[in-house]
Amino acid sequence: MMSLFALAGASNMSNGSNESSSMLWNFSAAGNWSLLQTIDAHEGPVSDVAFTSADEFVSVADDDDGDLLLHSQNEFSGEYVVDQSLSDLHEGSTRVIAAGANFVATADDATIAISSEACSPCATLDVPAVVTMWWDESGYALMAFNESGAIAMMPSDPTSPSTYAVTIYMASPIPGTITGSAVRMGDDSITAVATETQLMVGDSILNTSCGLRSLSFSPEGDKLFGFCDDYVYYFEKGTDGEWAPDSGDASEQIAGVSATALSSKGSFMAIGGSGMLMVKDMKNDREQTIQGINTVTTLEFSMDEKTLLVGDDTGLISVMENPSHMPPKEESSTTAAPTTAAATT
Repeated sequence: MMSLFALAGASNMSNGSNESSSMLWNFSAAGNWSLLQTIDAHEGPVSDVAFTSADEFVSVADDDDGDLLLHSQNEFSGEYVVDQSLSDLHEGSTRVIAAGANFVATADDATIAISSEACSPCATLDVPAVVTMWWDESGYALMAFNESGAIAMMPSDPTSPSTYAVTIYMASPIPGTITGSAVRMGDDSITAVATETQLMVGDSILNTSCGLRSLSFSPEGDKLFGFCDDYVYYFEKGTDGEWAPDSGDASEQIAGVSATALSSKGSFMAIGGSGMLMVKDMKNDREQTIQGINTVTTLEFSMDEKTLLVGDDTGLISVMENPSHMPPKEESSTTAAPTTAAATT
């Protein structure tokens, strides 16, 4: 898409830090994933990041600024710079981004703001406690789950984004506060919703010991991933159409896990936690782990699986490059970060 933030009120900003002293880790002995740069982006913990195109992404943070930052890639150096900012979209901490073909939506604890090239924000809707949010294929219908149910938002006049309003609300199909959700679009669409005690996938309802977060479907739609209480959980669809814990890999204990992401083609899963990051090669059953870094707060793969964004609790965003191939399994290793990059608690 075009640069989304040639917007009214946008201000130019320089990139705060791309120097090697700000790097969180040394990836040289941990396979072929490499750290391109670290961006000193926000004052508070990075709460969400989202690619708007192959060479641009946006970010928000859990701080008092409520700013949405656009990061653009320099075509010569390949590095990203924080070159524009949208302020006053929210009064405080911003928790979720949804980047679409026409608009970017951001959500704080009480509202959703919809912005475009023509206005920022174009519309502000009273929708509290958003958990997940995405645009449909048309780029005009905004869908979300908050802690109590599903919400659809559309403009009454497609040419006037200021006319966005909540058009549909559906209460949660299972009792309790929603902690995570995922939707697989297409002909075989399927929805997953999690609360503190249950997970509903399609028509299957499973009891859980904690509220699953960061739910993601595999590209084929037959596996589901999520995490809670120091475990990453794997679920699979059986031949009878019912969902159950994956018989081959039902769960994986990872201390302090705080963020997960699955790449668009299902090739990689990133798992971040308190002082560690793991990147798993899902096709070849290999992994790379790094310890001693800051606490990971959000993860995002680019659509081509060539870039991984890692946001942390100090406001830094690390940009990692995708390997051309993973190393042989016996060469995968755990690498400590430099002593200057101690974990932040």
